[in-house]
Amino acid sequence: MSLTLSTPAASAAASGVRVCPPEHAHAGTTNCYHHHGCRCTPCSNRVVSGNARVRRLRAYGRWEPLVDATVARAHLRVLSAYGVGIRQVAALTGMSHAHLRDIRVGLTATIRKENHDRIRAVPADVSSLAPSAPVPARGVHRRLQALHARGWTTGTLAPHLGTHSSNVSRLLQQDVVTRLLHERVAAVYGRLWDVAPPVSGPAQRRESEKARRIARENGWALPIEWDDIDTDDAPLAEAPALEADVDVIAVDLAVHGHQVVLTRAERHLAVEQLHAAGHGDRLIAHMLLVDDRTILRDRKHLGLPANENPTQLDRRLVA
Repeated sequence: MSLTLSTPAASAAASGVRVCPPEHAHAGTTNCYHHHGCRCTPCSNRVVSGNARVRRLRAYGRWEPLVDATVARAHLRVLSAYGVGIRQVAALTGMSHAHLRDIRVGLTATIRKENHDRIRAVPADVSSLAPSAPVPARGVHRRLQALHARGWTTGTLAPHLGTHSSNVSRLLQQDVVTRLLHERVAAVYGRLWDVAPPVSGPAQRRESEKARRIARENGWALPIEWDDIDTDDAPLAEAPALEADVDVIAVDLAVHGHQVVLTRAERHLAVEQLHAAGHGDRLIAHMLLVDDRTILRDRKHLGLPANENPTQLDRRLVA
């Protein structure tokens, strides 16, 4: 007599209930509910909330079940050119690989509005790549060099990066790094860019001064001298003069909440308008798709003080 071990999936299948594959994101889409017959709480809640949303939008006359797939298709191709493939987009959006492939190659002319928004919400930058994906090491180099210019050494940086000082030195020699390593260095840089390095004794003080001297000899810029440290061709001290021509329509769109990439001159105009409306640096940075430090530098360049009393939108963003 043979003994057969019963799994939850086998038991469910035997009873006629379809089972959602365990690797599926149950609350991410309605695929598990509709195509696999899964009736777990996350899947059921996802369908209930989706139906409620449809009823609400229909009542307001704002229901758009299907939209043209052209914009989403173009964005998928941009993501692909950047190195974000269909499988990674599927993981980020919760959509099926097959559906995304059909959209990209043009087999699907219209798509659901929420799927359109999910695809468009995937940014064409390092954050969208798979954790192990290779990325150019320029951003890592610049961040470590900028911290050196502040006086941070490989020895004082190593504990923050969770590695040995020799590995920090090797990072400056690598041409590519993984996305995960890039983000780790970026996170450490975000914490330390305006923090003075530790100098607990004469030896550490000498090492810190040595790091500054090496940075000066190599022309490494300070953190405050960078606008966008990942993409700028040069630090601000070496950057060309601001563009004379600005797109006032692009500025107006950005000020009213649309995601528009602005030139530096256009961003300065947008900062002036948003600052005049009483908004703080964090909300302005969020609206203009830049870092908080960029807005801090813009305000100083424009001679604008910090807004001390946050608006309702500022408070909502912080919350």
